[in-house]
Amino acid sequence: MTQPRPLQDVHAELADEHRRLMALVSLLEAERSIAKLPLMLRELHDLLVDHFAHEQFPGGLYEQMGAYGSQHHEDLRVLIREHCDVLSAARALLEHSERPQHDSGLLDQVARLLDALRAHELEEHRLVRKLEGDGA
Repeated sequence: MTQPRPLQDVHAELADEHRRLMALVSLLEAERSIAKLPLMLRELHDLLVDHFAHEQFPGGLYEQMGAYGSQHHEDLRVLIREHCDVLSAARALLEHSERPQHDSGLLDQVARLLDALRAHELEEHRLVRKLEGDGA
């Protein structure tokens, strides 16, 4: 049986993914052209699928955080539920953006999605820092 990797190591392995994801979020936040959204939203959706999988799959960040005790399991359940919500919203916006009759409200919907994603990532990092600081 292999030893679990330290949380800090697992979290550090995701740093490049987090940077890529947040760089794309910043580009989307600055985007004012609806015409460019389909390509950007497809990239966001694909990045999220891969990123969330890396966090949730066995040996990933969430498994490592869960090992710190059951008192953190509700926080993890919330984060996992947010993964589902964010990914579903990203997919819906992608599909909406690809329709020729998309409307200007799309930018507002994208902004709400990006706000939710930023809040999720902040909460995730907060929990990691807490667990690394507690050591238990």
